[in-house]
Amino acid sequence: MLDGAATLGFVWRLGGPDRYADTGRNWLLAAARWDPRSSTGFRYNDEAGMPFVCYFARAYTFLHSRLSEADRQACRAVIRQRGDDMYRHLCPSQLWTPYESHANRAWHKLGEAAIAFSGEFPETRDWMEFVLLKQFCTYPVWNGEDGGWHEGPFYWLTYSQRFTWWAIAFHVACGVDVFRLPFFARAGWYPIYLAPPGAPRMGIGDLSDRQPPPELGDVVGTLATLVRNRHWQWYAEQMSNTRRDVAARLASGPCPYITYLQNHRTPLSPLPPTNLPSSAVFRGVGQAALNTCLLHSSNNVSVIFKSSPMGSISHGYNAQNSFVLSAFGAALLIPTGQRDQYGSAHHRKWMWETKSVNSVTLNGGAGQIPHSPRARGRILGFHTSPGLHYVAGEAAEAYDGRLRQFTRHILLLEPGLVVVHDQIEATAPSTFDWWFHTPVPLRLEQGRPTPFTNGPAVARLTFIEPHSLRVTVTDRFDVPPRPKIRLTQWHLTASTEAPAHRTRGTAAVQVWRVGDAAPPPLDHRQVDGLCELRVPNPRAPVLVRLGGTPDAVDVVELAASGPRTLFRSSSATISDAGAR
Repeated sequence: MLDGAATLGFVWRLGGPDRYADTGRNWLLAAARWDPRSSTGFRYNDEAGMPFVCYFARAYTFLHSRLSEADRQACRAVIRQRGDDMYRHLCPSQLWTPYESHANRAWHKLGEAAIAFSGEFPETRDWMEFVLLKQFCTYPVWNGEDGGWHEGPFYWLTYSQRFTWWAIAFHVACGVDVFRLPFFARAGWYPIYLAPPGAPRMGIGDLSDRQPPPELGDVVGTLATLVRNRHWQWYAEQMSNTRRDVAARLASGPCPYITYLQNHRTPLSPLPPTNLPSSAVFRGVGQAALNTCLLHSSNNVSVIFKSSPMGSISHGYNAQNSFVLSAFGAALLIPTGQRDQYGSAHHRKWMWETKSVNSVTLNGGAGQIPHSPRARGRILGFHTSPGLHYVAGEAAEAYDGRLRQFTRHILLLEPGLVVVHDQIEATAPSTFDWWFHTPVPLRLEQGRPTPFTNGPAVARLTFIEPHSLRVTVTDRFDVPPRPKIRLTQWHLTASTEAPAHRTRGTAAVQVWRVGDAAPPPLDHRQVDGLCELRVPNPRAPVLVRLGGTPDAVDVVELAASGPRTLFRSSSATISDAGAR
Protein backbone atom coordinates (compact mmCIF):
# COMPACT_ATOMS: atom_id res chain seq x y z
CA MET A 1 0.00 0.00 0.00
CA LEU A 2 2.80 2.42 0.86
CA ASP A 3 4.67 1.55 -2.32
CA GLY A 4 1.45 2.26 -4.20
CA ALA A 5 1.12 5.59 -2.41
CA ALA A 6 4.70 6.46 -3.42
CA THR A 7 3.99 5.49 -7.03
CA LEU A 8 0.85 7.63 -7.17
CA GLY A 9 2.72 10.57 -5.65
CA PHE A 10 5.57 10.15 -8.13
CA VAL A 11 3.30 10.03 -11.19
CA TRP A 12 1.38 13.04 -9.86
CA ARG A 13 4.67 14.94 -9.58
CA LEU A 14 5.30 14.14 -13.25
CA GLY A 15 1.99 15.78 -14.18
CA GLY A 16 -0.57 13.13 -13.35
CA PRO A 17 -4.09 14.09 -12.20
CA ASP A 18 -4.73 15.38 -8.70
CA ARG A 19 -6.78 12.31 -7.84
CA TYR A 20 -3.50 10.32 -7.83
CA ALA A 21 -2.12 12.59 -5.13
CA ASP A 22 -5.38 12.47 -3.16
CA THR A 23 -5.47 8.67 -3.20
CA GLY A 24 -1.77 8.46 -2.32
CA ARG A 25 -2.31 10.87 0.58
CA ASN A 26 -5.23 8.79 1.88
CA TRP A 27 -3.15 5.60 1.78
CA LEU A 28 -0.17 7.28 3.43
CA LEU A 29 -2.28 8.62 6.29
CA ALA A 30 -4.08 5.29 6.68
CA ALA A 31 -0.71 3.56 7.13
CA ALA A 32 0.31 6.26 9.60
CA ARG A 33 -2.53 5.09 11.86
CA TRP A 34 -1.19 1.52 12.06
CA ASP A 35 0.16 0.60 15.47
CA PRO A 36 3.99 0.55 15.39
CA ARG A 37 3.92 -2.15 18.08
CA SER A 38 1.62 -4.39 16.05
CA SER A 39 2.08 -6.69 13.05
CA THR A 40 3.96 -4.18 10.87
CA GLY A 41 6.27 -3.02 13.66
CA PHE A 42 10.01 -3.59 13.29
CA ARG A 43 10.31 -5.26 16.70
CA TYR A 44 7.52 -7.71 15.93
CA ASN A 45 8.27 -8.42 12.26
CA ASP A 46 11.29 -6.78 10.72
CA GLU A 47 10.33 -8.01 7.24
CA ALA A 48 7.29 -5.71 7.48
CA GLY A 49 8.93 -3.00 9.57
CA MET A 50 11.89 -2.42 7.22
CA PRO A 51 9.97 -1.65 4.00
CA PHE A 52 7.37 0.32 5.96
CA VAL A 53 10.00 2.89 6.91
CA CYS A 54 11.56 3.40 3.47
CA TYR A 55 8.30 3.24 1.47
CA PHE A 56 6.71 5.66 3.93
CA ALA A 57 9.66 8.05 3.47
CA ARG A 58 9.31 7.92 -0.32
CA ALA A 59 5.56 8.47 -0.29
CA TYR A 60 6.03 11.37 2.14
CA THR A 61 8.64 12.91 -0.18
CA PHE A 62 6.54 12.69 -3.36
CA LEU A 63 3.30 13.82 -1.68
CA HIS A 64 4.80 16.42 0.64
CA SER A 65 3.34 19.48 -1.07
CA ARG A 66 -0.12 17.89 -1.01
CA LEU A 67 -0.06 17.32 2.75
CA SER A 68 -1.39 19.76 5.32
CA GLU A 69 0.71 20.63 8.34
CA ALA A 70 -1.49 18.34 10.43
CA ASP A 71 -0.85 15.54 7.92
CA ARG A 72 2.88 16.13 8.13
CA GLN A 73 2.83 16.09 11.91
CA ALA A 74 1.04 12.72 11.86
CA CYS A 75 3.67 11.37 9.46
CA ARG A 76 6.54 12.70 11.58
CA ALA A 77 5.12 11.11 14.71
CA VAL A 78 4.84 7.63 13.19
CA ILE A 79 8.22 7.63 11.45
CA ARG A 80 9.86 9.04 14.57
CA GLN A 81 8.66 6.09 16.63
CA ARG A 82 9.29 3.44 13.97
CA GLY A 83 12.69 4.87 13.13
CA ASP A 84 13.63 4.95 16.80
CA ASP A 85 12.76 1.24 17.09
CA MET A 86 15.13 0.48 14.22
CA TYR A 87 17.86 2.79 15.48
CA ARG A 88 17.87 1.29 18.98
CA HIS A 89 18.10 -2.21 17.53
CA LEU A 90 20.89 -1.36 15.09
CA CYS A 91 23.07 1.11 16.99
CA PRO A 92 25.70 0.45 18.18
CA SER A 93 25.59 -3.35 17.69
CA GLN A 94 25.83 -3.08 13.90
CA LEU A 95 29.10 -1.19 14.29
CA TRP A 96 30.78 -3.69 16.65
CA THR A 97 29.20 -7.02 15.61
CA PRO A 98 27.81 -6.31 12.14
CA TYR A 99 26.93 -9.86 11.11
CA GLU A 100 23.17 -10.00 11.67
CA SER A 101 21.74 -10.76 8.24
CA HIS A 102 18.51 -8.76 8.25
CA ALA A 103 20.11 -5.80 9.97
CA ASN A 104 22.42 -5.47 6.97
CA ARG A 105 19.46 -4.38 4.87
CA ALA A 106 17.69 -2.40 7.58
CA TRP A 107 20.20 0.39 8.21
CA HIS A 108 19.95 2.03 4.79
CA LYS A 109 16.15 2.07 5.00
CA LEU A 110 16.63 4.09 8.17
CA GLY A 111 18.99 6.25 6.11
CA GLU A 112 16.25 6.98 3.57
CA ALA A 113 13.98 8.11 6.42
CA ALA A 114 16.76 10.27 7.85
CA ILE A 115 17.07 12.08 4.52
CA ALA A 116 13.32 12.43 3.92
CA PHE A 117 12.65 13.83 7.41
CA SER A 118 15.95 15.68 7.85
CA GLY A 119 15.53 18.68 10.17
CA GLU A 120 11.90 17.85 11.00
CA PHE A 121 12.78 16.27 14.36
CA PRO A 122 16.17 16.01 16.12
CA GLU A 123 16.61 12.22 15.98
CA THR A 124 17.29 12.28 12.23
CA ARG A 125 20.77 13.66 12.97
CA ASP A 126 21.60 10.64 15.16
CA TRP A 127 20.16 8.27 12.57
CA MET A 128 22.27 9.79 9.81
CA GLU A 129 25.44 9.74 11.88
CA PHE A 130 24.93 6.04 12.55
CA VAL A 131 24.09 5.34 8.90
CA LEU A 132 27.28 7.05 7.72
CA LEU A 133 29.39 5.04 10.16
CA LYS A 134 27.70 1.86 8.98
CA GLN A 135 28.14 2.74 5.31
CA PHE A 136 31.82 3.55 5.49
CA CYS A 137 33.04 1.27 8.30
CA THR A 138 31.13 -2.02 8.29
CA TYR A 139 29.13 -2.37 5.05
CA PRO A 140 28.98 -4.66 3.31
CA VAL A 141 30.23 -7.17 5.86
CA TRP A 142 29.86 -10.27 3.63
CA ASN A 143 32.30 -9.08 1.00
CA GLY A 144 35.85 -8.75 -0.14
CA GLU A 145 37.11 -5.65 -1.94
CA ASP A 146 37.40 -7.81 -5.07
CA GLY A 147 33.58 -7.88 -5.36
CA GLY A 148 32.76 -11.30 -3.88
CA TRP A 149 29.79 -12.02 -1.59
CA HIS A 150 30.06 -14.63 1.18
CA GLU A 151 26.39 -15.66 1.07
CA GLY A 152 26.32 -16.42 -2.66
CA PRO A 153 24.68 -14.80 -5.72
CA PHE A 154 21.08 -15.11 -4.50
CA TYR A 155 21.76 -13.02 -1.42
CA TRP A 156 24.07 -10.77 -3.43
CA LEU A 157 20.99 -10.06 -5.58
CA THR A 158 18.58 -9.30 -2.75
CA TYR A 159 21.02 -7.10 -0.84
CA SER A 160 22.41 -5.27 -3.87
CA GLN A 161 18.95 -4.56 -5.25
CA ARG A 162 17.83 -2.86 -2.04
CA PHE A 163 21.14 -1.13 -1.47
CA THR A 164 21.05 0.65 -4.83
CA TRP A 165 17.83 2.42 -3.77
CA TRP A 166 19.69 3.94 -0.84
CA ALA A 167 22.92 4.61 -2.74
CA ILE A 168 21.18 6.66 -5.42
CA ALA A 169 19.17 8.66 -2.87
CA PHE A 170 22.33 9.24 -0.83
CA HIS A 171 24.21 10.43 -3.90
CA VAL A 172 21.47 12.86 -4.92
CA ALA A 173 20.89 14.22 -1.40
CA CYS A 174 24.46 14.34 -0.12
CA GLY A 175 26.68 14.28 -3.21
CA VAL A 176 28.53 11.12 -2.18
CA ASP A 177 29.02 8.38 -4.81
CA VAL A 178 29.59 5.12 -2.91
CA PHE A 179 30.11 3.26 -6.18
CA ARG A 180 33.64 4.67 -6.26
CA LEU A 181 34.48 2.47 -3.25
CA PRO A 182 36.46 -0.68 -4.15
CA PHE A 183 33.76 -3.29 -3.50
CA PHE A 184 30.97 -1.49 -5.32
CA ALA A 185 33.25 -0.65 -8.24
CA ARG A 186 33.82 -4.41 -8.73
CA ALA A 187 30.57 -5.96 -7.49
CA GLY A 188 29.15 -6.73 -10.93
CA TRP A 189 31.89 -9.25 -11.71
CA TYR A 190 30.67 -11.69 -9.06
CA PRO A 191 27.39 -12.83 -10.71
CA ILE A 192 28.96 -12.78 -14.17
CA TYR A 193 31.52 -15.43 -13.16
CA LEU A 194 29.42 -17.52 -10.77
CA ALA A 195 26.21 -17.44 -12.81
CA PRO A 196 26.92 -16.87 -16.52
CA PRO A 197 23.86 -16.58 -18.78
CA GLY A 198 21.95 -19.88 -18.84
CA ALA A 199 23.52 -21.24 -15.63
CA PRO A 200 21.41 -23.97 -13.99
CA ARG A 201 22.01 -22.67 -10.46
CA MET A 202 23.61 -19.78 -8.56
CA GLY A 203 26.94 -21.05 -7.29
CA ILE A 204 27.34 -21.64 -3.54
CA GLY A 205 25.19 -20.30 -0.69
CA ASP A 206 21.67 -20.42 0.68
CA LEU A 207 18.94 -20.70 -2.00
CA SER A 208 21.62 -21.20 -4.65
CA ASP A 209 19.76 -24.26 -5.95
CA ARG A 210 17.47 -22.10 -8.08
CA GLN A 211 18.19 -20.89 -11.62
CA PRO A 212 19.41 -17.27 -11.82
CA PRO A 213 16.33 -15.05 -12.35
CA PRO A 214 16.19 -12.15 -14.81
CA GLU A 215 16.31 -9.80 -11.81
CA LEU A 216 19.96 -10.75 -11.40
CA GLY A 217 20.63 -9.11 -14.74
CA ASP A 218 18.47 -6.12 -13.82
CA VAL A 219 20.62 -5.34 -10.78
CA VAL A 220 23.85 -5.80 -12.74
CA GLY A 221 22.38 -3.46 -15.36
CA THR A 222 21.77 -0.81 -12.71
CA LEU A 223 25.34 -1.21 -11.49
CA ALA A 224 26.58 -1.03 -15.08
CA THR A 225 25.03 2.42 -15.55
CA LEU A 226 26.36 3.62 -12.19
CA VAL A 227 29.90 2.32 -12.71
CA ARG A 228 29.86 2.69 -16.52
CA ASN A 229 30.96 -0.87 -17.21
CA ARG A 230 30.03 -2.18 -20.66
CA HIS A 231 30.75 -5.84 -19.79
CA TRP A 232 28.19 -5.62 -17.01
CA GLN A 233 25.70 -4.08 -19.43
CA TRP A 234 26.21 -7.03 -21.77
CA TYR A 235 25.45 -9.45 -18.93
CA ALA A 236 22.35 -7.49 -17.95
CA GLU A 237 20.95 -7.67 -21.48
CA GLN A 238 21.78 -11.38 -21.82
CA MET A 239 20.00 -12.18 -18.55
CA SER A 240 17.02 -9.91 -19.15
CA ASN A 241 16.54 -10.52 -22.89
CA THR A 242 15.77 -6.94 -23.97
CA ARG A 243 15.63 -3.51 -22.39
CA ARG A 244 11.91 -3.37 -23.19
CA ASP A 245 11.32 -6.60 -21.27
CA VAL A 246 13.26 -5.17 -18.32
CA ALA A 247 11.20 -1.98 -18.29
CA ALA A 248 7.90 -3.85 -18.55
CA ARG A 249 8.77 -6.35 -15.84
CA LEU A 250 10.13 -3.85 -13.36
CA ALA A 251 7.36 -1.34 -13.94
CA SER A 252 4.87 -3.99 -12.83
CA GLY A 253 6.92 -4.89 -9.73
CA PRO A 254 7.86 -2.96 -6.61
CA CYS A 255 9.24 0.59 -6.78
CA PRO A 256 8.41 1.37 -10.44
CA TYR A 257 9.39 5.01 -9.81
CA ILE A 258 12.97 3.90 -9.11
CA THR A 259 12.93 1.75 -12.24
CA TYR A 260 11.67 4.71 -14.27
CA LEU A 261 14.55 6.89 -13.13
CA GLN A 262 17.17 4.17 -13.56
CA ASN A 263 15.99 3.44 -17.10
CA HIS A 264 16.47 7.10 -18.01
CA ARG A 265 20.17 7.06 -17.28
CA THR A 266 22.51 7.40 -20.23
CA PRO A 267 22.52 3.94 -21.86
CA LEU A 268 25.67 1.91 -22.38
CA SER A 269 26.55 -0.16 -25.41
CA PRO A 270 27.13 -3.78 -24.32
CA LEU A 271 30.55 -5.39 -24.64
CA PRO A 272 30.76 -9.21 -24.59
CA PRO A 273 33.45 -10.68 -22.29
CA THR A 274 35.41 -12.21 -25.15
CA ASN A 275 38.51 -10.29 -24.08
CA LEU A 276 38.32 -11.42 -20.43
CA PRO A 277 39.67 -14.52 -18.70
CA SER A 278 36.84 -17.02 -18.31
CA SER A 279 37.73 -17.79 -14.68
CA ALA A 280 38.11 -15.58 -11.61
CA VAL A 281 38.85 -15.75 -7.89
CA PHE A 282 37.22 -13.73 -5.11
CA ARG A 283 39.75 -14.19 -2.36
CA GLY A 284 38.01 -12.00 0.23
CA VAL A 285 35.13 -14.49 0.49
CA GLY A 286 37.17 -17.54 -0.54
CA GLN A 287 35.31 -18.42 -3.73
CA ALA A 288 36.58 -19.19 -7.22
CA ALA A 289 34.74 -19.74 -10.47
CA LEU A 290 36.44 -21.88 -13.11
CA ASN A 291 34.68 -21.56 -16.47
CA THR A 292 35.43 -22.63 -20.01
CA CYS A 293 33.01 -20.09 -21.56
CA LEU A 294 31.37 -16.94 -20.13
CA LEU A 295 29.20 -16.20 -23.16
CA HIS A 296 26.54 -18.80 -22.37
CA SER A 297 26.32 -21.81 -20.09
CA SER A 298 25.19 -24.05 -22.95
CA ASN A 299 28.88 -24.05 -23.96
CA ASN A 300 30.37 -23.84 -20.49
CA VAL A 301 31.87 -26.33 -18.06
CA SER A 302 31.84 -24.66 -14.66
CA VAL A 303 33.40 -25.43 -11.27
CA ILE A 304 32.49 -23.19 -8.32
CA PHE A 305 34.83 -23.68 -5.35
CA LYS A 306 34.68 -22.43 -1.77
CA SER A 307 37.38 -22.13 0.90
CA SER A 308 36.43 -19.08 2.89
CA PRO A 309 38.12 -17.08 5.67
CA MET A 310 34.59 -16.04 6.74
CA GLY A 311 33.73 -19.57 7.81
CA SER A 312 30.26 -20.99 7.33
CA ILE A 313 28.05 -18.44 9.06
CA SER A 314 24.74 -16.91 8.01
CA HIS A 315 23.53 -17.84 4.50
CA GLY A 316 27.04 -18.83 3.39
CA TYR A 317 26.92 -22.08 5.35
CA ASN A 318 28.46 -24.49 2.82
CA ALA A 319 31.54 -26.36 4.03
CA GLN A 320 35.05 -25.36 3.00
CA ASN A 321 36.90 -27.02 0.10
CA SER A 322 33.54 -27.98 -1.41
CA PHE A 323 32.66 -27.43 -5.04
CA VAL A 324 29.81 -27.46 -7.56
CA LEU A 325 30.09 -28.79 -11.12
CA SER A 326 27.81 -28.02 -14.05
CA ALA A 327 28.17 -28.46 -17.80
CA PHE A 328 26.28 -27.23 -20.86
CA GLY A 329 23.58 -25.65 -18.70
CA ALA A 330 22.95 -28.70 -16.49
CA ALA A 331 23.92 -29.32 -12.86
CA LEU A 332 26.06 -32.43 -12.29
CA LEU A 333 27.65 -32.33 -8.80
CA ILE A 334 25.71 -30.22 -6.32
CA PRO A 335 25.22 -29.15 -2.69
CA THR A 336 22.14 -31.04 -1.54
CA GLY A 337 18.95 -30.38 0.36
CA GLN A 338 16.30 -27.73 -0.04
CA ARG A 339 15.56 -25.03 2.50
CA ASP A 340 12.04 -25.81 3.71
CA GLN A 341 12.34 -23.16 6.43
CA TYR A 342 15.38 -21.33 7.72
CA GLY A 343 16.74 -23.21 10.74
CA SER A 344 14.50 -26.26 10.30
CA ALA A 345 15.81 -29.70 11.27
CA HIS A 346 16.64 -30.47 7.62
CA HIS A 347 18.35 -27.12 7.17
CA ARG A 348 20.43 -27.42 10.35
CA LYS A 349 21.17 -31.14 10.51
CA TRP A 350 21.69 -31.85 6.83
CA MET A 351 22.41 -28.71 4.80
CA TRP A 352 24.72 -27.18 7.41
CA GLU A 353 26.69 -30.45 7.69
CA THR A 354 29.78 -31.22 5.61
CA LYS A 355 28.31 -34.47 4.28
CA SER A 356 25.65 -32.55 2.34
CA VAL A 357 28.24 -31.08 -0.07
CA ASN A 358 31.09 -32.33 -2.25
CA SER A 359 33.78 -32.36 0.40
CA VAL A 360 35.44 -34.71 2.95
CA THR A 361 34.47 -36.10 6.36
CA LEU A 362 36.20 -38.44 8.82
CA ASN A 363 35.15 -41.71 10.44
CA GLY A 364 31.83 -42.07 8.69
CA GLY A 365 30.62 -38.48 8.75
CA ALA A 366 32.48 -36.23 11.23
CA GLY A 367 32.86 -32.96 9.38
CA GLN A 368 33.56 -29.30 9.83
CA ILE A 369 32.15 -27.14 12.62
CA PRO A 370 28.65 -26.42 11.32
CA HIS A 371 27.46 -22.86 10.81
CA SER A 372 30.40 -21.29 12.56
CA PRO A 373 32.87 -18.44 11.97
CA ARG A 374 35.57 -20.83 13.24
CA ALA A 375 35.05 -23.19 10.31
CA ARG A 376 37.51 -21.27 8.16
CA GLY A 377 39.29 -22.06 4.94
CA ARG A 378 41.47 -20.04 2.58
CA ILE A 379 42.38 -19.92 -1.07
CA LEU A 380 46.00 -21.02 -1.55
CA GLY A 381 46.41 -20.56 -5.27
CA PHE A 382 44.58 -19.68 -8.45
CA HIS A 383 45.46 -19.73 -12.13
CA THR A 384 43.60 -19.23 -15.38
CA SER A 385 44.90 -19.50 -18.92
CA PRO A 386 43.43 -20.65 -22.23
CA GLY A 387 42.46 -24.29 -21.82
CA LEU A 388 43.59 -24.67 -18.19
CA HIS A 389 42.13 -23.41 -14.91
CA TYR A 390 43.17 -24.18 -11.33
CA VAL A 391 42.29 -23.39 -7.73
CA ALA A 392 43.53 -24.73 -4.39
CA GLY A 393 42.23 -24.29 -0.87
CA GLU A 394 43.21 -25.25 2.68
CA ALA A 395 40.43 -26.19 5.15
CA ALA A 396 42.01 -28.10 8.06
CA GLU A 397 41.13 -25.31 10.51
CA ALA A 398 37.42 -25.94 9.91
CA TYR A 399 37.56 -29.46 11.41
CA ASP A 400 37.85 -28.38 15.07
CA GLY A 401 41.29 -29.89 15.65
CA ARG A 402 40.70 -33.21 13.86
CA LEU A 403 42.91 -32.34 10.88
CA ARG A 404 46.37 -30.86 10.44
CA GLN A 405 45.99 -30.55 6.67
CA PHE A 406 43.21 -30.65 4.11
CA THR A 407 44.58 -29.17 0.92
CA ARG A 408 42.34 -29.57 -2.12
CA HIS A 409 43.54 -28.88 -5.66
CA ILE A 410 41.03 -28.64 -8.51
CA LEU A 411 42.18 -28.59 -12.12
CA LEU A 412 39.83 -27.91 -15.04
CA LEU A 413 41.32 -28.96 -18.38
CA GLU A 414 39.33 -28.01 -21.43
CA PRO A 415 37.21 -29.25 -23.02
CA GLY A 416 35.81 -31.30 -20.12
CA LEU A 417 38.10 -32.86 -17.51
CA VAL A 418 37.97 -31.95 -13.82
CA VAL A 419 40.64 -33.40 -11.52
CA VAL A 420 40.21 -33.21 -7.73
CA HIS A 421 43.36 -33.94 -5.72
CA ASP A 422 43.38 -33.94 -1.89
CA GLN A 423 46.21 -34.09 0.63
CA ILE A 424 44.85 -34.86 4.11
CA GLU A 425 46.52 -35.40 7.48
CA ALA A 426 44.55 -36.16 10.66
CA THR A 427 45.61 -35.61 14.27
CA ALA A 428 44.59 -39.18 15.15
CA PRO A 429 44.23 -42.34 13.03
CA SER A 430 41.00 -41.95 11.06
CA THR A 431 39.10 -43.25 8.11
CA PHE A 432 38.33 -40.71 5.38
CA ASP A 433 35.11 -40.20 3.41
CA TRP A 434 34.74 -38.44 0.07
CA TRP A 435 31.23 -37.20 -0.72
CA PHE A 436 29.81 -36.54 -4.20
CA HIS A 437 26.17 -35.60 -4.81
CA THR A 438 24.07 -35.56 -7.97
CA PRO A 439 20.57 -34.35 -8.89
CA VAL A 440 20.01 -37.41 -11.09
CA PRO A 441 20.25 -41.16 -10.42
CA LEU A 442 23.78 -42.41 -9.72
CA ARG A 443 24.45 -46.15 -9.93
CA LEU A 444 27.32 -48.50 -9.16
CA GLU A 445 28.67 -51.43 -11.14
CA GLN A 446 31.25 -53.59 -9.38
CA GLY A 447 31.68 -50.84 -6.80
CA ARG A 448 32.33 -48.11 -9.36
CA PRO A 449 29.99 -45.29 -10.41
CA THR A 450 28.62 -45.52 -13.93
CA PRO A 451 28.27 -42.44 -16.18
CA PHE A 452 25.24 -40.29 -15.32
CA THR A 453 23.28 -37.89 -17.50
CA ASN A 454 21.43 -34.66 -16.80
CA GLY A 455 19.88 -32.95 -19.82
CA PRO A 456 22.58 -32.38 -22.45
CA ALA A 457 25.49 -33.37 -20.18
CA VAL A 458 27.07 -36.72 -19.36
CA ALA A 459 29.64 -37.22 -16.61
CA ARG A 460 31.88 -40.09 -15.56
CA LEU A 461 33.31 -40.06 -12.03
CA THR A 462 36.50 -42.10 -11.54
CA PHE A 463 38.30 -42.73 -8.24
CA ILE A 464 42.03 -43.00 -8.85
CA GLU A 465 43.44 -43.09 -5.33
CA PRO A 466 43.34 -44.46 -2.67
CA HIS A 467 43.15 -47.87 -4.32
CA SER A 468 40.85 -49.54 -1.82
CA LEU A 469 37.62 -47.65 -1.21
CA ARG A 470 34.21 -48.75 0.01
CA VAL A 471 31.70 -46.96 -2.23
CA THR A 472 28.00 -46.61 -1.41
CA VAL A 473 25.12 -44.66 -2.95
CA THR A 474 21.80 -43.65 -1.42
CA ASP A 475 18.94 -41.32 -2.31
CA ARG A 476 17.96 -40.76 1.34
CA PHE A 477 18.64 -37.81 3.62
CA ASP A 478 19.65 -38.36 7.23
CA VAL A 479 17.09 -35.66 8.04
CA PRO A 480 14.66 -35.21 5.14
CA PRO A 481 12.89 -31.94 4.40
CA ARG A 482 9.30 -31.47 5.48
CA PRO A 483 6.76 -33.70 3.70
CA LYS A 484 5.54 -30.84 1.50
CA ILE A 485 8.99 -30.81 -0.16
CA ARG A 486 9.34 -33.61 -2.70
CA LEU A 487 13.06 -33.91 -3.26
CA THR A 488 15.21 -36.81 -4.41
CA GLN A 489 18.98 -36.48 -4.76
CA TRP A 490 21.76 -39.04 -4.80
CA HIS A 491 24.67 -39.16 -2.37
CA LEU A 492 27.84 -41.14 -3.07
CA THR A 493 30.33 -41.87 -0.30
CA ALA A 494 33.78 -43.35 -0.94
CA SER A 495 35.47 -44.35 2.33
CA THR A 496 38.83 -45.80 3.29
CA GLU A 497 38.75 -49.07 5.25
CA ALA A 498 41.70 -48.82 7.64
CA PRO A 499 42.40 -45.87 9.97
CA ALA A 500 45.49 -43.82 9.11
CA HIS A 501 47.06 -40.49 9.99
CA ARG A 502 47.22 -39.30 6.41
CA THR A 503 45.92 -40.04 2.95
CA ARG A 504 45.93 -38.73 -0.57
CA GLY A 505 42.79 -38.74 -2.68
CA THR A 506 42.37 -38.21 -6.40
CA ALA A 507 39.15 -38.29 -8.40
CA ALA A 508 38.46 -37.25 -11.97
CA VAL A 509 35.24 -36.24 -13.67
CA GLN A 510 35.06 -36.47 -17.46
CA VAL A 511 32.25 -34.44 -19.04
CA TRP A 512 30.84 -34.62 -22.56
CA ARG A 513 27.65 -33.86 -24.48
CA VAL A 514 24.85 -36.31 -25.01
CA GLY A 515 25.26 -37.70 -28.52
CA ASP A 516 29.03 -37.21 -28.64
CA ALA A 517 31.40 -40.12 -28.39
CA ALA A 518 32.39 -40.82 -24.79
CA PRO A 519 36.05 -40.09 -24.06
CA PRO A 520 38.15 -43.15 -23.26
CA PRO A 521 38.63 -43.95 -19.57
CA LEU A 522 41.55 -42.07 -18.09
CA ASP A 523 44.93 -43.74 -18.34
CA HIS A 524 46.48 -43.45 -14.85
CA ARG A 525 49.34 -45.06 -12.96
CA GLN A 526 51.61 -44.62 -9.94
CA VAL A 527 55.21 -43.61 -10.70
CA ASP A 528 57.78 -42.88 -7.97
CA GLY A 529 55.07 -41.98 -5.47
CA LEU A 530 53.28 -39.73 -7.93
CA CYS A 531 49.88 -40.26 -9.50
CA GLU A 532 50.09 -39.69 -13.25
CA LEU A 533 47.14 -39.11 -15.60
CA ARG A 534 47.64 -39.24 -19.35
CA VAL A 535 45.02 -37.04 -21.04
CA PRO A 536 44.41 -37.16 -24.82
CA ASN A 537 44.52 -33.77 -26.50
CA PRO A 538 44.11 -32.81 -30.18
CA ARG A 539 47.48 -31.06 -30.28
CA ALA A 540 49.53 -33.38 -28.06
CA PRO A 541 48.88 -35.65 -25.07
CA VAL A 542 48.96 -33.98 -21.67
CA LEU A 543 50.50 -35.55 -18.57
CA VAL A 544 49.10 -34.52 -15.17
CA ARG A 545 51.35 -35.37 -12.22
CA LEU A 546 49.79 -35.27 -8.75
CA GLY A 547 51.25 -35.52 -5.27
CA GLY A 548 54.82 -34.47 -5.83
CA THR A 549 56.83 -32.31 -3.45
CA PRO A 550 56.88 -29.34 -3.50
CA ASP A 551 54.55 -29.32 -6.53
CA ALA A 552 51.24 -31.06 -5.91
CA VAL A 553 49.96 -30.50 -9.46
CA ASP A 554 52.19 -30.48 -12.53
CA VAL A 555 50.77 -30.34 -16.09
CA VAL A 556 53.10 -31.19 -18.97
CA GLU A 557 52.37 -31.24 -22.69
CA LEU A 558 54.07 -34.19 -24.36
CA ALA A 559 54.88 -32.42 -27.61
CA ALA A 560 56.87 -34.04 -30.41
CA SER A 561 59.67 -31.57 -29.79
CA GLY A 562 59.86 -32.58 -26.14
CA PRO A 563 57.89 -32.11 -22.92
CA ARG A 564 56.68 -28.58 -22.15
CA THR A 565 55.41 -27.52 -18.72
CA LEU A 566 51.98 -25.91 -19.02
CA PHE A 567 51.32 -25.40 -15.33
CA ARG A 568 52.87 -25.98 -11.91
CA SER A 569 50.75 -25.37 -8.81
CA SER A 570 53.60 -23.82 -6.82
CA SER A 571 53.64 -20.97 -9.35
CA ALA A 572 49.88 -20.30 -9.08
CA THR A 573 49.21 -17.15 -7.11
CA ILE A 574 46.23 -15.05 -6.19
CA SER A 575 47.54 -12.32 -8.48
CA ASP A 576 46.50 -14.51 -11.44
CA ALA A 577 42.98 -13.17 -10.85
CA GLY A 578 42.33 -12.24 -14.45
CA ALA A 579 39.50 -9.76 -14.69
CA ARG A 580 40.00 -8.62 -11.11
